[in-house]
Amino acid sequence: EVADNFIKDRVSWLTFNRLALKAARRNPALLLWIWDLAGAKDLLRWLGSYFDFGLNALFSAILSGWFPGFLRSYQPWLESRFPKL
Repeated sequence: EVADNFIKDRVSWLTFNRLALKAARRNPALLLWIWDLAGAKDLLRWLGSYFDFGLNALFSAILSGWFPGFLRSYQPWLESRFPKL
């Protein structure tokens, strides 16, 4: 189930980090293999995606508690002024 969720990109930020750290601890040679296979350019691209994912997870955690309720309460006002939303 964990592998299926990972492959289908349905893991949370915490789950992804837990899996990555666990894999690195169990097989440290895996990191060298990834470096050899991907190279510096792709590793930097991956780090950019990783930080973007982390930032999105942080924003989601911060906003998920109050933002949906805020939008629902201002829905009539938003719809009248921004109908394409």
